[in-house]
Amino acid sequence: MARDDSQLLIEDMKSFNVVKSHLVPCGVCALTRPHKMRYQLLECASETCNAATPYDPCSWRGKVVTCQELNRVTILEQGAHETLSRDPHKPQLTPRLKDNGREMAKQGLKPARDRIDQLAFGPAVTDTQPFSFGWERNGNGKPNVGNGSDEDSFLVGFSTKYLFRNAARDPSLFVFHMNGTFKLNQVAYPRLEELYVKALFSLRRMFTAVTNKQLQLQYVMADAEAGQLNAIKRVFAMDSNLTYLMCFYHVMAKVYERLKAVTGSLREQVTADIYDMHFASSEYTYGHIVEKA
Repeated sequence: MARDDSQLLIEDMKSFNVVKSHLVPCGVCALTRPHKMRYQLLECASETCNAATPYDPCSWRGKVVTCQELNRVTILEQGAHETLSRDPHKPQLTPRLKDNGREMAKQGLKPARDRIDQLAFGPAVTDTQPFSFGWERNGNGKPNVGNGSDEDSFLVGFSTKYLFRNAARDPSLFVFHMNGTFKLNQVAYPRLEELYVKALFSLRRMFTAVTNKQLQLQYVMADAEAGQLNAIKRVFAMDSNLTYLMCFYHVMAKVYERLKAVTGSLREQVTADIYDMHFASSEYTYGHIVEKA
């Protein structure tokens, strides 16, 4: 039978292990010129058969012979399974998928690039459909995934049209949050400002593409790190009146550092007052807490 037909039959069989696989002179086809065939012996590996007779191996055996010249397959079975109950289905790579993977490898194609292309922003993207943006293309028009270094980094963003349009409003009504998890180089200086600028410029371009407006910011909360502050100013200060807010975590980190020499009860009171101010529900409540503190 043809290879595709044999694969359908094999997929319908119970689980098995290939215990022997050799290339030997072909003896199953009518070709006269010398060529090889793949000779495989199979043993039952079914969980249900093993559960039915845990101390005796299943008597089922199989043999698969594949002509390497004509790609024709012969399947033989001997014996019977201990039970006809089917095993839980486990996903497997079919020969077609394996052939497709080999062809992609020959052409230098990477699944990551295909997935990025499939998720790319385009006219067919709906308001709530996630899409990717920010990545660059190489000379062949494929996404450049880089190598993870600072010199050849990979930048990719994910969002939806709805989220972008949600920011197309009065900038005084929301806070732009920016968070960075970063690595320091050997001399402990972050080398990230240019990466921040690249990411923010990409975000701003995509915002304009979706809303036909410029992204306006007034309040920006980020880490207490000069690279983020400089990047925000370079990208948005040209047409935004920015107020840079320090991340609350870094505020409390500095507070705890200063309170090390303070007695326990006073330290607890200061910390509680700061948290009350931070979570105040209104400006009036905040002012009342400040006066009380």
